[in-house]
Amino acid sequence: MKKYTIYIFFVISLTSPICKSQVIIYEPIGIMDKPLAKIYIQAVCNTDNITNELQKCFVLDTYSLKSIAQSILKQQHTHPDTFNAATEYPFGSYIVTLLSNGRKKQLLLLNKKTSHLFFKQQLAILPKNSNLYPEIQLIINRLK
Repeated sequence: MKKYTIYIFFVISLTSPICKSQVIIYEPIGIMDKPLAKIYIQAVCNTDNITNELQKCFVLDTYSLKSIAQSILKQQHTHPDTFNAATEYPFGSYIVTLLSNGRKKQLLLLNKKTSHLFFKQQLAILPKNSNLYPEIQLIINRLK
């Protein structure tokens, strides 16, 4: 009986509607990075977010999405007011935004070294057969 209880809890946690409402956004903010696409990661792509060709949406299974969100939550976060769009950030800078249940958490990656390490950690979490995997590899190669 205990085994089934654990299994049911695990299945419920993987299919929870909370994950479906999560959105993870990788946004390049470096002065030379602005032409790069803003990346949206969701369980189901909401095309309302995609307004031009500089925005891409990737669909991940709920387990992978939850794993990435948890890894972001473990990082040192900045207050959303800390990011200033008028500031010229150095090459390789990114802002990572996690939107979940009406809450917004942001992680400011202020240089290419920090971004490189962050995206390598994200790549280790992703399944290799996901459509996001090669996109993250491209970002890592660009930041080398």
